Amino acid sequence: MRYEIRFSGFGGQGIITAGRIFAMSVIAQNPQLYIVYSPSYGFQTRGGSAMSDVIISDEDVDYPKASSLNVGYFLSQEAFNKFCGLLDKNGIGILDKSLVHDVSLCSGKKLYNLDIVKNAEEIGGLLFTSTIVLGITSYLLKNFASKETIEKTVSSYFKKTYMEKNLLALEKGYNLAKEVFKDVIV
Repeated sequence: MRYEIRFSGFGGQGIITAGRIFAMSVIAQNPQLYIVYSPSYGFQTRGGSAMSDVIISDEDVDYPKASSLNVGYFLSQEAFNKFCGLLDKNGIGILDKSLVHDVSLCSGKKLYNLDIVKNAEEIGGLLFTSTIVLGITSYLLKNFASKETIEKTVSSYFKKTYMEKNLLALEKGYNLAKEVFKDVIV
């Protein structure tokens, strides 16, 4: 079994952080699995492109980059255009409604438009985007990392100053996924 998740968007959304926290959570919940986390970002930290891959396998991982995505988060038009073609035939793409408008490059794929950034801004800003994404992930991929496991990782990762808002963002993402993906199997 090889399972590939890509978080992609632009710097400032917490794409790198979301991948790292998810990978750490999978390790905590499933120490018997092999996990590879590969972050990558453009030369600009804020506003430049960013992505992180998490590969989960029950055997050694021979290639550390995703090439057939089971789940892809595309939180910018550029990320969507660049990576949507990597979605596996049964994979799902999760897009932000306010940032991805043209989906013609990957018509026919399972794509879901969610209000991720809007919800993050309602909580307090773009920096909560990653935690909303983690909430969605905790619902979709609960066999790898449950909401409780991700919540523990988030609690140990972020500053206490923002903990209440991060936990709210995690809950928002989880509830958003529960509404949208109740019949989706990944």
